[in-house]
Amino acid sequence: ADNAPDAPAMQVVVVEHSGARFGVWVNEVVDVFAAARSQIQDAPLSSREESELLQGSIAFAGRRLGLLDLEKALEKLSALETRS
Repeated sequence: ADNAPDAPAMQVVVVEHSGARFGVWVNEVVDVFAAARSQIQDAPLSSREESELLQGSIAFAGRRLGLLDLEKALEKLSALETRS
C-alpha cells in the first residue's frame, strides 16, 4: 500500500462472513441501497471464472451491475490461503 501523503485515500468496506470480519479495499463507495431479491436477474454472460463469483445482476442508475457473491469470493480466497 502506498502511504505517501499525497496518495489518494482508499476506503474499506467491512463485511462479515461466518463470524469473521473482512475488510475490502475500494476506490470509492458510490452508493448503498436496499434491493428486493425479486430485482435480481441472472448474471450477464462473462468468463466462467467471473460468472462463478457473480450472484446475479441488478439495475442501478440506468445500468446493470453484477452482484458479487461475497461468500463464494471469500471461500475462494480462504482456499488460496490454505494452499500457500
